[in-house]
Amino acid sequence: MSTSFTTHNRCSCGGHIRDSICDQCGAEFSVEDTEGAEAAAIGDGQPINIMADSGPLETVIAEKLEALRPKIAVEAKRILETEAALLQRSCEILRAGAAETRDAAAADNGEVAALQATAERIGLNLALCQQQLQVVSGALYRMIDRVWGVCTRCGRKIDLLRLIADPALELCLDCAQKKERTARKPAKKRRR
Repeated sequence: MSTSFTTHNRCSCGGHIRDSICDQCGAEFSVEDTEGAEAAAIGDGQPINIMADSGPLETVIAEKLEALRPKIAVEAKRILETEAALLQRSCEILRAGAAETRDAAAADNGEVAALQATAERIGLNLALCQQQLQVVSGALYRMIDRVWGVCTRCGRKIDLLRLIADPALELCLDCAQKKERTARKPAKKRRR
């Protein structure tokens, strides 16, 4: 039986539980007894017994896995925040390296070509780092907007196993494959 919780109930992430949902991580809660029962996140600490349920095995597994979505979202957020911090630090280091290389190239005319090549490599690495940081930041913003795990093109839920592998995904498998096919198609030649 589901119930609304008052603001003094807290999720394990520290968020407040309101209307059976944590306002911080989005975890769903239920209680067996509305009188004094402790809230427990769905799937939290409970073994998954697929044999106790009826229906096709794939459906049962998908339902059990879907019940873990809030818990997976909490862990994904932690991973994405850590990755964002590491990427920010990497970008700072690359920026400092680029500045040092420019200063060295200006001071030493003898090794200008080698220093320019180094600066170019640093610039490429910085661009890749910034691009990856943008992807990770986008995933964190989608979490804030409560649309993490939803395809940005078609609006369907992204498969949880794919999200576990890459929490920054923004496209479902179908849309990702369509995007890849479109990117591989050669541009049509114009007739003269």
